[in-house]
This record gives sequence, structure tokens and C-alpha cells, in this order.
Amino acid sequence: MRISSSYLPDHRFAIAIAAALGYCACEALHRRRRQVAEAADASQSSAAARFAHAPLAEAEMPAEPCVLLRAWIDELDDGGPCYVVLATSSASEGATARTLVLQRLLASGGLLVGSSAESLKARQLADDVRAEAVLRWGHRQVRVRGRMREGSAEETADSFRLQLKGFRLGLPMLQQGQPIDEAGHVALRARYDAAASRCKGALGDSASNSPPSSYSAYVLEPACVEFYSGGHPGCINDRFLYVREGDATWTRTRLQA
Repeated sequence: MRISSSYLPDHRFAIAIAAALGYCACEALHRRRRQVAEAADASQSSAAARFAHAPLAEAEMPAEPCVLLRAWIDELDDGGPCYVVLATSSASEGATARTLVLQRLLASGGLLVGSSAESLKARQLADDVRAEAVLRWGHRQVRVRGRMREGSAEETADSFRLQLKGFRLGLPMLQQGQPIDEAGHVALRARYDAAASRCKGALGDSASNSPPSSYSAYVLEPACVEFYSGGHPGCINDRFLYVREGDATWTRTRLQA
């Protein structure tokens, strides 16, 4: 748009310039809104495609649940941590749940996680070894029930090595779950920052690979594994329950969702 001042009084010229600038600003705003809307639509379409109902056929279900669980983890791996909600309980404290990083799916089908041996879950597992873990990706869900055991020395060392370097640096300073006042919290962070600054490069480059005495691996050995694939508009979803009989044999049952 070209405006010549020779044909317009000063005030009309200023008004025309303001109108032109306003028009350009509105066009830019509308263009940005369209871009945001298109990006949102693309994101929703991608999420819908990723989490669309994927029927589970009886004939395609493996004999052992670990095979399908590993396939789902590999298929939906986006390069980040794989999270699992772990529920434990005790007679005195009841049921509790928390989110942990699933560090490894063992060949036996066991779920390897790591934690402080002084934590609430550790205390509850000392009282009752029964536990359940839940993994969720969109319409897919896996429930793993069984008994939790403390990891071996090798499993504990492996678990600790899998932790982020900053975690390995900070964990020995913590008394997980214990009360702390604000001054103590500030001092704890300052202590960590000082330790991190002494390390070379990124956080924890010189952090120890040896777990502190307060750290332990825990392995949930499955007795029941349930797969759920939802998203059907009528909730006619697919749900299969695997139950271990003896040491190695699994039976499989289709359940109504």
C-alpha cells in the first residue's frame, strides 16, 4: 500500500498511516493465530494417530507377557525416561503410590527400579512384599502385580549407574522423606551446588558410580500382567490378563473392559 502525502492534509495522512499499520498488525496477528491453530491441529492429529485404538487380537498375543511389554516400551520410546507408578502398602500406613523411572525390563520380565533404602516404599516393602506397577501411554496401559525383592549387589550397582549423573551426586546428601526446615533445605542445595561446581564439565562428571549404602535396587517379579488397549468409541476395548502358574507357565484370559 503506497500513500502520497502530497494529496492528503497532515492529519489525514497520519490517520492513513495509522490505519495501514493497524491493518498490517491485524494481518500479522491473524497469520500467527492461523499458524498456531494449524500447529495445534497437527499435534492433535499426531497424538490421535499415536494413541488411536489399536485392537489386540487373541491370535497375535504372545505366550509370555514380557514379549508384548518390551514391544510396547520399544514402540513408544521417545528417547526420554519410561515412567512407572509403583504402589506398595503396609498395615500401619496403608496403600501409597509414587512415580519412578523404570530402569530396565529384565529377561525374566522383572521391573528394575532404584530408590533409597530408607524411603517409605522401602519400609512398606519390608512389611509386605506385594506390589503393583502401572505403565500408561495414551490408551495403552499395563498393570504388573507381583512380589518385590531387593536387588542383588550387581543389580544395585547397575541401577545406580543408570541414574543421571546429577542424581548420583546428590543422592548421598539426602535422607529421603525425612523432615527438613527451609534453612536446612537452602543449605542442602548450597552443598549440592558446591559439589557440582567441583565436578568437571556437566553436572556430576566426577560423581561416583558406586551406590551409597542408602541406595538399593528393587525388582518387581510379576505374577500377573494385564494389558489394556482402549480408545474404542463404545468402550469395547481389549484387555488381556496373564497369570503365572508355577515358575514359568503363563495362562491368558480375555477380559471385558
